Amino acid sequence: METKEVMVHRIHRKSVSDQVFEQMRELILASEWKIGDKLPAETDLANHFGVSRSSVRQALQKLSAIGMVKTRVGEGSFVRQADIGKQIENILLPTFYQPQFTTDTVLELRYVVEVETAGIAAHRVEPKDILALENTLERQKNQKKRTVSSFAADDINFHMIIAESTHNEAIIAVYKVFGNILKSAMEETVRQLGFDIGLPYHEKLIEAMRKHDENMARDVMREHMRATEDSWKEMMQQKRSSLPDNKSAR
Repeated sequence: METKEVMVHRIHRKSVSDQVFEQMRELILASEWKIGDKLPAETDLANHFGVSRSSVRQALQKLSAIGMVKTRVGEGSFVRQADIGKQIENILLPTFYQPQFTTDTVLELRYVVEVETAGIAAHRVEPKDILALENTLERQKNQKKRTVSSFAADDINFHMIIAESTHNEAIIAVYKVFGNILKSAMEETVRQLGFDIGLPYHEKLIEAMRKHDENMARDVMREHMRATEDSWKEMMQQKRSSLPDNKSAR
């Protein structure tokens, strides 16, 4: 009988600090250690888990990185309200830097997420959010004093303010990841296509926010994201066409 070959992956052992981290996280999630509680000293935790203090220290650093623990110098470590947004950001950011996540794929995901986010934002937006959007747009219009990098940063910030207007920590965390990943792509788009490409959409989005018009916000964002995605793909196609191999093939 012929043996079927299958794709397998090497099994990696978890480090001691990872195991301590997971156990401590589970204890916090199970409310064995409640918000505000002071955790046992590193020495006591090391004895409890049967590991070294360095492994405990690394586990505490990981818990601190995801917002579950706060360490105060001279006082110790305390359980804090979990920062859900930070946890999502820590999970997504390394994932989106994998080779299979190209700018094209992230733009498609952004299209899906941003459209509905605009609708939620239009429903929940507050006057201070609208003011922040207006100020950001005004900076974008002042092109004589703008550089490509600063203009692109304001563009990303404009969309970040819309995300923040949802008052949903998960959505905000996803947008932070988008901002980190798309920064260079946004700068390249501005450099190649100019400063004006997104401004008309931004003006319409502010109008939708002022009216609390969820459908209008979705429609404008849908047009905006589609135009951005199409412009990016067209620009990349032109770049590929100008490569020496493509020229010689004609």
